Amino acid sequence: MITRHAILHHLQVSDGGFEREIHRRLADARNMGLHILSDLRDVAPPRADGSFFFYLDPSRILSTLPAESVIRSGDDVARLLLDETNVGCAACGSFGDVNGPRLSFGVPSDLLEAGLKRIVERLNNLRTR
Repeated sequence: MITRHAILHHLQVSDGGFEREIHRRLADARNMGLHILSDLRDVAPPRADGSFFFYLDPSRILSTLPAESVIRSGDDVARLLLDETNVGCAACGSFGDVNGPRLSFGVPSDLLEAGLKRIVERLNNLRTR
């Protein structure tokens, strides 16, 4: 409850500059990320529905993998990305969405760019595994 009052007070007495700057940074990160992720070949274009998450749907690429592949679900994709690209993401099975991982774009832009490029490279080469 104290936190809510502190936030309300801040919003009432500030000029909104901090909020505008955060909004600008997130919008820039979202745009850059969607641009980088548009290079994914066998993954549907990502959604950026939330405040600071990209939602990947790898179902198309998963359907092309051999039946004996160890990569069979969105959670498997999240684990693969962590293991092989050193990029952490939330396996959506944890949130009731079994389709794919959530990627946060609320990180510094240099880290976001590097991480998303590694993800694109890895997923674009998944079938050659």
